[in-house]
Amino acid sequence: MLERDGFSGEKRCTLTARGGRLFYQPGAVGFGLGKSDLGDAMVRVDGGAAISFRDLLPELAAARVRISGRDMDRPTDGMVWVPISRLGNAGTVAIAPRFGGKVRRFTVAGFERLVAYARAQGCEPEGAQP
Repeated sequence: MLERDGFSGEKRCTLTARGGRLFYQPGAVGFGLGKSDLGDAMVRVDGGAAISFRDLLPELAAARVRISGRDMDRPTDGMVWVPISRLGNAGTVAIAPRFGGKVRRFTVAGFERLVAYARAQGCEPEGAQP
């Protein structure tokens, strides 16, 4: 979805794929995990080392990725966002929503088609554009 604010002229882009569980906004891909508090989530791209979602927050902020929930109990609305720069040619992203939690796996092979579509719709990777 491409939205433009009538007051500021700012554009915001969000696209959804894979049955509403995979989201794109310039700079990141989001993974929907439901109603969980994901403050302790760990992320693993393909067979790489696991990294804390919290440790990804500075990169996400630098890319101007919007991470906002409706309440303080779920500040990310059940989403784990991963910077596009971390995905490269990844095939799978595995996420443990909490310590000892069941690992969820998402196929991201081909997500570059989603990014290409987003760019064709006016969504550039630098974040919200004026």
